[in-house]
Amino acid sequence: MSPAVAPRTGEELAAALVAFVREQIARLQARHAPGLVLPRVFAGHPVGPDARSDLAFTLGLLAEAGVEEIDGTRIEPVVLETLRGLDGPATHTFYSYRAAESLLRFGGWEGNPHLASWSDAERANLAEAFDSTAAAADLGKGRLPVNYAVVVARCEWARGQLGLLEDEALLERLLARARELFAGVAEGWIDDSHELRGQFDIYTPDMLLFAEPLAARLGAVWSDAMRRVLDDVDALALPGGAIVWGRSVGALGMAMSIELGAVGAARGLAARPAAGLARAAWELDALRDWFSDGVIRAHQRRTPMFYRGPARRLQMSLDVLGKLAQAALELRSAPNTELAAPFAAWAPRDAVIDLGRSGAGTRAAAWSHRGRPLSFVLPLVDGWSAEYLAAPRSPGLFESAVAGPPSWMPVVHRDGKALVPGRLPDSFRHAPGQL
Repeated sequence: MSPAVAPRTGEELAAALVAFVREQIARLQARHAPGLVLPRVFAGHPVGPDARSDLAFTLGLLAEAGVEEIDGTRIEPVVLETLRGLDGPATHTFYSYRAAESLLRFGGWEGNPHLASWSDAERANLAEAFDSTAAAADLGKGRLPVNYAVVVARCEWARGQLGLLEDEALLERLLARARELFAGVAEGWIDDSHELRGQFDIYTPDMLLFAEPLAARLGAVWSDAMRRVLDDVDALALPGGAIVWGRSVGALGMAMSIELGAVGAARGLAARPAAGLARAAWELDALRDWFSDGVIRAHQRRTPMFYRGPARRLQMSLDVLGKLAQAALELRSAPNTELAAPFAAWAPRDAVIDLGRSGAGTRAAAWSHRGRPLSFVLPLVDGWSAEYLAAPRSPGLFESAVAGPPSWMPVVHRDGKALVPGRLPDSFRHAPGQL
């Protein structure tokens, strides 16, 4: 980063985040979405309610940060018309709560003058967009990852804030499940696999971030879990992501570094808040190269799993920008901390971070080696793709293909299959500079 433009305090970082999000939205509007109306098709792929809900959500966050217009286009009417045009039945989970919280920022549900001209059918359609109770049934049948317990809880909470929740029974069940998950973080991270095989990755801090608006309802279990995870991330983060193995690495891992730095500073949960904010400033600067005309280019760099490829570019662009806008709002409530020096954000370390026990009783971990001339993280976990194998990760230096062929591993080809050492290790021994 150029010292002349790098943020020096949390307050300056918040302003830089808002400016970056506003700049990218302006470029998106100028190149692809006149009047901030998303096209029906982008780069040959249909644009669904996920991208439209994320547009409303990100613009609403900008409005809360004091931005009223983007290059002459007022944000408020764009958000309301975007919500009006959502496909209610096709909007679910993440996009349900983002749609609901967007309306909360612009008058809510009852007595909202903006909705007075809407037809009954339009209002019913939007109410359906907010409703993700069907996902709770799929979650109970094991059809969704465990992190959806937190996501659907946030959907129900948002409906409650709008006055649309007649019964809190489902919300209470989901909050109880979230408390159970977060209480387990005292012993290790959350295993996101249904079979408890030892799949520990970015989704533990991700769940805690999704649950942040529910923190008051969840109680100390949330703050205790977040404090532990922030300590671990302080050891595991590298330039290029808070977590650098498994799903949602690359741009989303970089955005998570920014979110965690902001939440840790705002809530007083980070042991080294100045270091977390320095990492956030570093990642913000690095993210500039991931965008072109307001659209992310993750599919040309380190795509986080196949389902976020070219077909999801608009949604992922707005998702990342929304995370940055949320971080900016968090920082506005934080003490105006002076950022650590850039390289102090990644203090030298050679340690094994305990991630938890699998259903088979084997411990999962990650070796963090940070120093000169080499820094990397080597995960000792289980998972369903090559991105979980025990190979070193250092973005831009040591890479593993997401859901692709294995790297840094011996391979045996037999009967048309490629066999590699996988799953959790039976045992491991750590010594300085060695594993």
